[in-house]
Amino acid sequence: MLEKGKTAAIITEYYESSNYGGNLQAYALTRYLNENVICAEQLSYKRPAGSFWLSLQKCEGFRAKLNFFIKKVLQKTWKRREFARVKKRREIVTEFGRKFVPHNTMILSDKDFEDIKLNPNSKNAREILRYSVFITGSDQVWRMTEREAYFLTFVPGGKKKISYAASISKNSLDENEQYFFKTALKDFDAISVREKSDVDLISDLCEQPIEWVVDPTFLLEENQWNDICSPSLYRERYVFCYFLGGEKRPRVLAREYAHKNGLKLLTMPYLTGEYPFEDFHNNRENEERLFEVSVEDFLSLIRYADVVFTDSFHAVVFSIIFRTQFFVFDRSIAVSMNSRIKSILELCELAQRFCDTREMETLQYIEKLQPIDYANVFEKLEELRDKSRTWLKRNAGK
Repeated sequence: MLEKGKTAAIITEYYESSNYGGNLQAYALTRYLNENVICAEQLSYKRPAGSFWLSLQKCEGFRAKLNFFIKKVLQKTWKRREFARVKKRREIVTEFGRKFVPHNTMILSDKDFEDIKLNPNSKNAREILRYSVFITGSDQVWRMTEREAYFLTFVPGGKKKISYAASISKNSLDENEQYFFKTALKDFDAISVREKSDVDLISDLCEQPIEWVVDPTFLLEENQWNDICSPSLYRERYVFCYFLGGEKRPRVLAREYAHKNGLKLLTMPYLTGEYPFEDFHNNRENEERLFEVSVEDFLSLIRYADVVFTDSFHAVVFSIIFRTQFFVFDRSIAVSMNSRIKSILELCELAQRFCDTREMETLQYIEKLQPIDYANVFEKLEELRDKSRTWLKRNAGK
């Protein structure tokens, strides 16, 4: 039952997000809260934008800088049509967030949040501080301590502050980060994190207990996701290949698996950042590249697939929700993204599905695996789902 007169503000990587998982977790948390706990909406936090020159500076060494520059030139010339379609996809995904995720229309920058902290009686502060409860999360909101808004530092004392399924996405914190976490989280009323490893990472830095909870997408049941999932898009049986990293071997393996089993191969050229040109090779027989894919279609592609090949956390989550067979692969980038995948696979006793060695990135390995027993998976998962819902009702609804 919703508490009368109380409202909650959520801050996460939602505003103008072109990421499928980011939009879906924002949709899930607002929907669950509004239907079961408290009236809630997202804050429209405009995160600092990257730039060509900033990205170039992050490349280490002359060779990396040269490769980055060449890729950008090719995006504007040889593959400009494909990249225009990828840009169109970003616009379609972003539109889902605007249309389906309840949000405050005031657009807030880091400077705005700092002004709210310094001038709590200003017009902007009065608009934002009218909420009863402030929630940070889910997703990787605690990956960078310089994004102070995600630590709710703009919220004054007397207001309830909690985190739901916040993710750090690091294996360790340096001394400065530890000090920041200890200071920023000391006046939180309740703290929960998405990765089991994060419980150990910050437990010694906080006075209150740290709860391990599920990603917001797991708060909703499969039939609730069917409300927005598109009907099946293909008559043929298919492999859905969705990779965010640039590794070539998993893509080749997906193609080998599809061809050997007589399945159509559907691939999605990467959405943002460093575009792996492996995704832009000309189609082969019984293969199709997908570009203008809506969030609703993304769900459908997972739901109706024979098998999903991916390195995406949320592609794994929705494979589980829709009981689809899947294989997940390492995404080797500067910041490890694997802790969140390992956490959910460990919970569901599906660690063998994480193919993170050369020996496991083979047809021989994946064909030896038994089909996933989803009855057993949901028996393991349901306890944490119920615990997470109870935690959220207890801490967001008081």
